[in-house]
Amino acid sequence: NKTYDGATTATGSIGLTGVVAGDTVSAGGTYAFADKTAASGKIVTASGTTLSGADAANYTLSGVSTAQADILKKSITGALTADNKTYDGATTATGSIALTGLVTGDTVSAAGTYNFADRNAGSDKAVTASGVPAMLIAKYWPGSIAQAAMSAMMPTHISATMAP
Repeated sequence: NKTYDGATTATGSIGLTGVVAGDTVSAGGTYAFADKTAASGKIVTASGTTLSGADAANYTLSGVSTAQADILKKSITGALTADNKTYDGATTATGSIALTGLVTGDTVSAAGTYNFADRNAGSDKAVTASGVPAMLIAKYWPGSIAQAAMSAMMPTHISATMAP
C-alpha cells in the first residue's frame, strides 16, 4: 500500500516456490499500479523480473502473477479567508479556501457556503464555511480544513434630510 503521490510506482516483492532447500535465489522487478488514482484493491503488475543469487542460474522464472494493493487518499489542509462586506441585514459571506499539500500538477479547488456568525455590523466577526469536503476528488482526504475565519461587516451609510 502507499499514499497517493501522483505516480503509478509501487513497491513489493516476489515470493518464490519450488526452490531447492539450501539454494540461494531471489526475484525482483519493477512494480506499478494500473493508474494513479486512490482506491482499494488496485492491481499491481511486475515487469522486468529477474532472478538473482548464487544459485539463480539453476532456475527459470515463470508465472509471475499480479497482486493487489491500495493507494490511500493523501491528507491536505485548507485555510478559509473571508471577505469584508457592508451591512445588508444578511449573514451570507464570501471568501476562499487555500489548499496546501497537493501533489504537483494536480488541480483541486475548495468551495463552500460562507456565513457570518450573526447579521450585525462589527469587526473581527467569525465566518464559517459549510459543505467544504464535497470539493475533494478521489485522490485527497480533507485532513484539516479550517472552518472559520475572521472578517468585518461594515455599517451601511445612510443619509437623512430634515423636514421643516
